[in-house]
Amino acid sequence: MVIHDGNGRVLLLRRADLGFWQSVTGSLDAGEDDPRQAASREIAEETGLDVPPAALRDWRVEHHFRILPELAARFAPGTTSNVEHLYSVAVGDGRAVRADPAEHDRIGWFDAGDALAMSWSWSNRLAIRRVLGVGPDPDPGRFLGGGHSA
Repeated sequence: MVIHDGNGRVLLLRRADLGFWQSVTGSLDAGEDDPRQAASREIAEETGLDVPPAALRDWRVEHHFRILPELAARFAPGTTSNVEHLYSVAVGDGRAVRADPAEHDRIGWFDAGDALAMSWSWSNRLAIRRVLGVGPDPDPGRFLGGGHSA
């Protein structure tokens, strides 16, 4: 999910366990079947922001990718791939946010250029570009292994 302030700044969080920067992410909980509802829940859990599901813009973009071995423990046993949905919301300038210290050790608003440079995953960079309308979409084929390439 790309949370932005409407003025070109993006909210990023740094994972406490792996040290990389990302936007809000998450998975369906057991019994959940609506990705938009899960996105709303994850935003609340990870930032403290109350964003109703109806307020999320669904970009109707899905990325299918394999789960990296270092992240496999976060998924149900035997899960080897994931589907990522792109949602965004503009929350207005100056909204107070807080990170869940069990998951993230830093949180902040960053201008688009910094957010693109800091974001760990190709799909996160692609999402920021699309939502903010900055620069060309990178070729996701270059980044199928994950990592920091921009």
